[in-house]
Amino acid sequence: LNLRMQLGTMDMWRGAQTYGVSSVHANISSFEFSTDYVEGGVLTVTCPSGILYSKTSSTSDASRVNVSIGVLESVWKASSTRNLLHIDAMQFHVYGDATYCSAETLRFLDALTFAPIKCFYCRQLNSIPTTARPYLASSLQVSVCLAEVCMQRLIFLELDLLGSLIKDYATFFVNKVVPTEAYRLFFSGFSNLAFVMYASSCALKFGGDEALMCRVNMPSINGGAGAPLVSFGELLLEPREASPLTLINVCEKLLANISMPHLEVEVFHHRFMSVGLCATVSSFTATLPIAVEDFWDDTVHAVKRSSAECTAPSIKLNVGDMIRLEVEGVKYAQQSAPLPEELSGVFSDCDMDSDTSVVACEKYTHAVVKNWNVHLKGVSEADVVKELLGLWMELRHMMNSIQRRNVVNCTLLRGGHYNLDRTGPWFFDSPGEMVLVEDCTFLSCTSGIHMVVCSGTHVCFRRCHFSSFFQHAITVEDECASFVCDNCIGEDFSGESNATGAQAEVEKKTVQKILFSFHRGALCLTLRDECKLTLNLSTVDLRFFTCFKKTVSHLRLQRGRLEFMEKGALHGLVSRMDLDLDWTLRHRDDYATLSSSLRVGSVSIPVLLFSTMRCLRGVWNAEVPFSEASVREYPSPVKTRGFSVARW
Repeated sequence: LNLRMQLGTMDMWRGAQTYGVSSVHANISSFEFSTDYVEGGVLTVTCPSGILYSKTSSTSDASRVNVSIGVLESVWKASSTRNLLHIDAMQFHVYGDATYCSAETLRFLDALTFAPIKCFYCRQLNSIPTTARPYLASSLQVSVCLAEVCMQRLIFLELDLLGSLIKDYATFFVNKVVPTEAYRLFFSGFSNLAFVMYASSCALKFGGDEALMCRVNMPSINGGAGAPLVSFGELLLEPREASPLTLINVCEKLLANISMPHLEVEVFHHRFMSVGLCATVSSFTATLPIAVEDFWDDTVHAVKRSSAECTAPSIKLNVGDMIRLEVEGVKYAQQSAPLPEELSGVFSDCDMDSDTSVVACEKYTHAVVKNWNVHLKGVSEADVVKELLGLWMELRHMMNSIQRRNVVNCTLLRGGHYNLDRTGPWFFDSPGEMVLVEDCTFLSCTSGIHMVVCSGTHVCFRRCHFSSFFQHAITVEDECASFVCDNCIGEDFSGESNATGAQAEVEKKTVQKILFSFHRGALCLTLRDECKLTLNLSTVDLRFFTCFKKTVSHLRLQRGRLEFMEKGALHGLVSRMDLDLDWTLRHRDDYATLSSSLRVGSVSIPVLLFSTMRCLRGVWNAEVPFSEASVREYPSPVKTRGFSVARW
């Protein structure tokens, strides 16, 4: 480990002792710390405006420690420089077993900005530290105000590189610096968490534009702090005035209980204020199992572990007054174990020909929705319809601007080394030009199309190295584009395949079973003159079964009913509708089979429905109010096109 630490001017002095109280102060004008332990990268932490430290002690009271840091910056430099962290006006206050930390601004990876952020940490004095079993060590309160989100940088985050950086440093300190007993004691202690996030005007940036704004609120429900907050002791102001998300550890049962009484999120566009999106989640709860450490006692390992579950009694989503979605009784469960007894027969037909004798791991997911309703307002004011259509077009352009891709407009590319899994798909867009790509290496660990030659462009790959399956990863947009590969080599760059061979073998023997059940649903479309078109669905079951040999999907729709209401009079358009849809994909040769069955009862269509739908079509054929310059979109084709010349 190569460390480099640089301190500026350092001043230390002792304050005058009065009434049995003594103090020590220190001031460091600047601080810089860097290390290059991780291969190919340098981590640097700097405090350019210095650090101010003071400690006050007395014979009758606990000592007080105050630390003030004007600016803290953390940068990681590998192939390029990445800003990890930037903090302004950070304060630490330590008094006995309590620690308070705050910062005016915290910017993480140049993607998320919080202003301000507050934390309060307190030790649990009634807990006895041990390494034999998990114990409750502390409580933590966190309050953050979300100020800005850069969607482009957030999507382009290289989380694998960041995870590797953190893992390598953590492994070094655990193996080389931290004693084994301290490591075990740290991972045996758990902390209860109370988290509050709010935002009054958070900007959502798409490629530099602040077109979207966001509001986040966790309002107080039933008088504020409830029973889960009693164990936190003294509360920060924000948790007292809100309904925070809490995580309470039940160590003896190896469970972590999460509760969020109420959350409101509103997103709107500054040009289309009347069609903002508002989402509300009420009484959300979750239960997560605590991972068992190897060094804990056998009695802890013998505790039966529960599955991961979460429930949400009510979820509401509104888009202005045009769209309203209401969902009730949502329950989600996930576990790496055999299916519960009540669901054991659901996938019996899927287990055939899946070679279940060699299954090493079985994962199941079960989601249930007891009641759901979608209300669509088909006939609205013309201005509202125009704003909704304009917002849709604006969102399309925003999403197109933040897609991970690399557009090549030059005519010469030479000697480059590129990882296409990180850059995204390439688009050669130089109409009327010949693009020459020489002596380049293109790596990718995933299959699919990674390079597209746009219309009117011609590309020559010369002496390039590709992944072994790259012959099928280059395509053209249309017949007006072409490419040729001269003296190119397809190689296997899977150098890490040996290290992950055991994991890949386990994945081959892993069976995943997913079941979604939707009960008592309705889709209602409001038309003109008090007319409504309603689709009622009694039960919708969606099943997915995936193993090494095949993927099976089943869709079951039972007792569907389509009704038309005209001024209080009900007309049954379709008395009953049942749909069965089965799809199977064999992985060995990509052979797929599809079978479907549709059973329909009596059908009756009133004449008034035709005129009503014609009127509805006229309303929604409004001109889209979007006058911005058109943006070039680069959609990735799902299959390759033929090309004139190619030589490998």
